[in-house]
Amino acid sequence: MHDPVITVSDGQSYDRGPIEEWFDRQEREGVTRFTVPRTNAILTSRAVVPNVALRNIIDEWLTKQHKIISRSTITLHEQI
Repeated sequence: MHDPVITVSDGQSYDRGPIEEWFDRQEREGVTRFTVPRTNAILTSRAVVPNVALRNIIDEWLTKQHKIISRSTITLHEQI
């Protein structure tokens, strides 16, 4: 996961790129009520905020693994 964010409406964590693409796709399709891919729950807002805690956990895990990996090369694929 490169840039973890939390959806304000339901508190779920996603990688920023894929969830923004999901919302943009819905907007292009004329959807008036945004949903999330995991549950298809209707959201009151498409707003997201950084998930700093998850980002710190990922960074800590990478440090403990003694791996020198650029954050930009790390991606955990989520189905959306």
